[in-house]
Amino acid sequence: MLPMKAKEIAKAILPRKLVQFIQCCRYRGALAHIRYSFKFRRYRERFARANAAAPAWAIVLPAGCNLRVPPGNPATREALEFFGWRDPDAVDESIGFMKAAAGKKVLWDIGALHGFFSLAFTLAREERRALAFEPNPDSRAILKEFLDCNPGAKVEVFDCAIGLPAEVVTFQKGFHFIAAAGLETRPTDEFVQLETASIDQLIERNFEPPDIVKIDVEGHEFEVLRGAEKFLRSHKPLLSLEVHPGPLLHRGVSPVAIAAYLEEAGYVFRDMRHRPVSRKFFKRIDTFRVLAV
Repeated sequence: MLPMKAKEIAKAILPRKLVQFIQCCRYRGALAHIRYSFKFRRYRERFARANAAAPAWAIVLPAGCNLRVPPGNPATREALEFFGWRDPDAVDESIGFMKAAAGKKVLWDIGALHGFFSLAFTLAREERRALAFEPNPDSRAILKEFLDCNPGAKVEVFDCAIGLPAEVVTFQKGFHFIAAAGLETRPTDEFVQLETASIDQLIERNFEPPDIVKIDVEGHEFEVLRGAEKFLRSHKPLLSLEVHPGPLLHRGVSPVAIAAYLEEAGYVFRDMRHRPVSRKFFKRIDTFRVLAV
């Protein structure tokens, strides 16, 4: 590994795009990033063709997802474009999710953010419903703007954080609410303490049970799953997981432990292209997506 001074010199003299390419190769692995780059170009071209005739208030995304976009805030459209071309991994996730969701009727969208998965799921078929759980008030406000623009989406929005039952967790404010215990923080960071509810707890309170659950909670994945033990073992809903090894490891949780926990509940794993993967898949060091079926 290069000494810190050599790294700074390299950053100063090399073209910015080359520096970014090298950094991405280190993050994903060289071959993985080359594949990622090719997909980026291909998805960008497909997105441009699909949206060439779309009106300014609409966006056409893969897997047959067409949405109305709230006016006046370009950032909301850009956020959706991550599922159209800006992040090939997110594009693959959205396509894989919609394929996996075929035949499903009730989604629990845990860590809903702006509600893309809830919107895409419910707009695809009239009989579908989604429960969107998002503790971040800023994200919920944008989600509700999307719902106002897309009245056909049958989505209920809840402000609670999902995890273990009645546990008080410190979350780091920002674009995402991150369960920040053990993470490096800056003096300017803001925090909020929230009491979490568990999936099992909400089922006991007569929340409509899901047949598919999407979980994207920035390193709080294991708590969400542990709080659903009864429901996972009795009903075995399809799970679409975004796993964040960095935050998990900072908090003393191994992603492989998540795989072992789900295997004990009877699950097997698929990547987002629906190819079988083993527990070893969870040893990846970068953020990854996986289906548990």
